[in-house]
Amino acid sequence: MIDYWTPDNPAEWTPDSTPIVNFTARIDGTGGGEEIRVTRFNARVDALATVLANDTGSFAVEPPYAYSSAVAVPANPGADATTIIFTLDLLTETAPGSGIFTRQTVIDSLTVGYSQPGPAADKHDAGDGGTPKAADG
Repeated sequence: MIDYWTPDNPAEWTPDSTPIVNFTARIDGTGGGEEIRVTRFNARVDALATVLANDTGSFAVEPPYAYSSAVAVPANPGADATTIIFTLDLLTETAPGSGIFTRQTVIDSLTVGYSQPGPAADKHDAGDGGTPKAADG
């Protein structure tokens, strides 16, 4: 199971914000004693060609353990939303104590929408539509 949450107020996010998004992955429904490990966690925003996190190692996630991380979503001026791609590589032991593992890659995405326009949207003078004014003679 993958959960996302934020300590920030999403109603205040704009394309110029850099909110924090927390991520937790946990395994439910096991109990056979097999080891389950996260060997890579990657978070990226392809539209900005930006890697937010790339964590490699061997992290236990069999119950009651979980893998948790947090990323700062980069500013994306002019965007209506930013999509984060999350990738987890998992190793699952085929039988308890066997030392033989299968590999699975889990991919998920989270789209962060903006409820308010960024400051760049406020730079145009709404009263005249941005057209030049004639000089007084």
